Amino acid sequence: MSDREGARQVVRLFTLPRGRDCPHISQPCMKAELFLRLHKIPYELKVSSRPGPEGRWPWIEHNGNTICDSRRIIAYLQRCFLGSADAEALTLSEAQLALGTMLRRLCEDSMYFFMLRHVLVDHVAWGP
Repeated sequence: MSDREGARQVVRLFTLPRGRDCPHISQPCMKAELFLRLHKIPYELKVSSRPGPEGRWPWIEHNGNTICDSRRIIAYLQRCFLGSADAEALTLSEAQLALGTMLRRLCEDSMYFFMLRHVLVDHVAWGP
């Protein structure tokens, strides 16, 4: 089976349960699923109460491979389905790459605490 044929097999994405008011309460799970959806990669969502082999969510199974960590998942999917892990780097300027890195880090790191506050403190359903 060629790499292209293997890439067409469905990706099984294992995540935490979805949130009531947002796609996922876990940003890494949301990031992995969003990547799959944006690139129209066929996937099957599996909710798992147990973490992956490395003790974290999300993880994927594809062509007999198990990949953990959302950044490694995206790099793997880029290689399998898009042809390169650095496809964006070929067409973006250095300033655009820097802006993309800044936005990614903002969403992954800083927004995490904002989302936690929203879910655990500000949300009406959790209040008195």
